[in-house]
Amino acid sequence: MTKRVMITLDDDQYEILKGIKGMGVKDAEKVRNIIIAHFSEKDYIKRATNKNRVEEIEPYSYTRYTWSKNVNVGIEAEKLGTEFMVKPIITPEPSKEEIGIHKNARKEIIVRADTLGAVIGVFRAILFQKESAPFTALDLLLRQKILELYPRTTPSPFPIMPSFEPKFVIDEIV
Repeated sequence: MTKRVMITLDDDQYEILKGIKGMGVKDAEKVRNIIIAHFSEKDYIKRATNKNRVEEIEPYSYTRYTWSKNVNVGIEAEKLGTEFMVKPIITPEPSKEEIGIHKNARKEIIVRADTLGAVIGVFRAILFQKESAPFTALDLLLRQKILELYPRTTPSPFPIMPSFEPKFVIDEIV
């Protein structure tokens, strides 16, 4: 939506405006472009657009799977521990009486980058953010490693329960 604004300039200010070249042809164009240049110089535009970009996006949450191979959580914890903070999730050991097809697949770890975390299990990984924030370079690296380890968007080859990657914002520094 466009808004019109009326301004008043004295004779000296108007002469300066008339002498400006390259900012527009009409007086209104020149004034608008001067205001935009000032906003840009003071970082008002950058702050307003970054705020809106992050507010529009929900906190990141994305689930990935493996089909034919199980991930060795212990080995991956060692590999990821060189670049990220890794913490084991304590789960009870299966008993001899327990009946379950995945009773030996309970081992999980939490891996953290700057704003992105991941819960990594034997055949599933969940990428998540607690609060919506732009991804840093470290977050993008964690996301890339998880997508390589867990290449599937469904828990089985059948097209049941697919997960779709949500939108995310990348930090400008990256």
